[in-house]
Amino acid sequence: MENGSDSKQAGRPAKYSDEIYLGAISELAGDDSDILTSATNIYTRLIETDRWISKRAVYKRLNNLREEDLVERREVSPEFHIWKLTEDGEEVLEEARRGEEGEDGE
Repeated sequence: MENGSDSKQAGRPAKYSDEIYLGAISELAGDDSDILTSATNIYTRLIETDRWISKRAVYKRLNNLREEDLVERREVSPEFHIWKLTEDGEEVLEEARRGEEGEDGE
């Protein structure tokens, strides 16, 4: 029997996939991979695309993605962090997009 300490098992299941968050960061950065964005901007982008989630949930998920080395966080000040996709994050997002294209029959 598993002890339930695995972070993927703890709490409620994730409402949105990792790719939703990675995609929001990618869209905010546009063609400039050096652009960094805040959790508030990511939250706003998700809301604009009809992803209803709390700011706290976004921040927690970004930290989980950071633990998985899909995003990196830099501290601008003690109260403000900026986020950027890592190479692994870009690969995961690209694989997800290719998978979506395959499902659509393209």
